[in-house]
Amino acid sequence: MKVGNYTFSCLVVSPMMLPRLKGSVIRGALGASLKRVSCALRHQRCDTCILRERCIYVGFFERLPPVPGSPKWLNVRPSPFVLEPPDTETQDYNPATRFSFNILLFGKTNEFLPYLIYAIEQMGRHGLGKAVHGDNRGSFTLEAVIHGGQEIYTAKEGRLYQPENLTDLVPPDLSGGYPHLALTKLSVRLVTPLRLKSSNKFQDQLPFSSLIRAALRRISSLEATYGEAEPNLPYRELAAMAESVKIMDMDLSWHDWHRYSSRQKASMRLGGMVGTTSYKDENLGVFMPLLRYVEQVHLGKQTSFGLGHLEIIE
Repeated sequence: MKVGNYTFSCLVVSPMMLPRLKGSVIRGALGASLKRVSCALRHQRCDTCILRERCIYVGFFERLPPVPGSPKWLNVRPSPFVLEPPDTETQDYNPATRFSFNILLFGKTNEFLPYLIYAIEQMGRHGLGKAVHGDNRGSFTLEAVIHGGQEIYTAKEGRLYQPENLTDLVPPDLSGGYPHLALTKLSVRLVTPLRLKSSNKFQDQLPFSSLIRAALRRISSLEATYGEAEPNLPYRELAAMAESVKIMDMDLSWHDWHRYSSRQKASMRLGGMVGTTSYKDENLGVFMPLLRYVEQVHLGKQTSFGLGHLEIIE
């Protein structure tokens, strides 16, 4: 699966107030802006629109059925992007200060990068966050887009150099047996809230078996939708092996936060686990290819809000 990791570098123009967790407000503003710049039938509902399957906005923000050949358990397509909001709790931004955020695009979604850039430029003009003076939200300009350490777009030049060196994220190939890595201990740090469900309830602990099952689902759904095909992985065998892995230390807490959905006209709770869990087992090396994969693409629910960012510590 091809992955593009783009950094959007922005300059604040007027006073801006953002929440501590900024993924929700950036995603919401991006969705509204992308719809404004891409919607051809503005008075048509998305779920009944004849252009639904070809619409960029729908592809990014609406729930679509899985593509043919997807796993039978997959009900909807996974989001084609992951948002990584600014890694700071700063809330007040004064003019002439800078902030940046990352967006990961999967597969052919990278072809829509020009639309995304234009939508973010328009998002800056409409404003972001809470109104600071009267009804005016903080505005910003998109100064540059960076990929692989190189500027591929600047507002000054106004030209996009489409990147050719996208990351080729290859699913683990375990058909020839399991890797024999000398690894008996590892830790997983949940950088942003992780939302995993079991028996229709959100988990507040992270047994290794739950982590691996979620990783297998994530890899399978992404590859089937945006890669070549569903990978050939021994799911049951890996899940069974994960059951024997013991928790060595656990320091997790539940981080609860709310967002208001303007589309659903309702407040939503998006809490999840944060912290670190350490594991021990003589076969941990078997699972490292799976964990390194999801480390790059986030895990669990609401990854397009910036959730599910984790780090693997050997």
